[in-house]
Amino acid sequence: MQRALYDRVGISSKITIRLENLTEGCDYDLLVYDKDGNQIGIAQKNGDGSSEWTLPEWEHGRDYVIRVENRNGEAADTEGTYRIQITEERTQNRTQEQSGVLERTVREDKASYAKEVDRLHDE
Repeated sequence: MQRALYDRVGISSKITIRLENLTEGCDYDLLVYDKDGNQIGIAQKNGDGSSEWTLPEWEHGRDYVIRVENRNGEAADTEGTYRIQITEERTQNRTQEQSGVLERTVREDKASYAKEVDRLHDE
């Protein structure tokens, strides 16, 4: 649903998944899978000890699985810590036609909200 709205109003978005704050000595990979178990990405190491992977034009309605795995195949350190940070970056790419769609959508949303508020006040 949200992806369709983004397309209508000319917004592109990308998700960045970052693995950081690893316990010293841990060598983990961050892997991303689709809901069917197919690996769709693996984070690349940064120079600061973190790993990062970007999913351009991600689909809001899809399910993704993020796994942190020990790179050397050994069991993960159960006492170790890490943090996964997920951010979305949106970019406005709209055309003149999409600008009109956005303005109409905002007006329609405001009108719907006002009607709902009036209905609730009448109850």
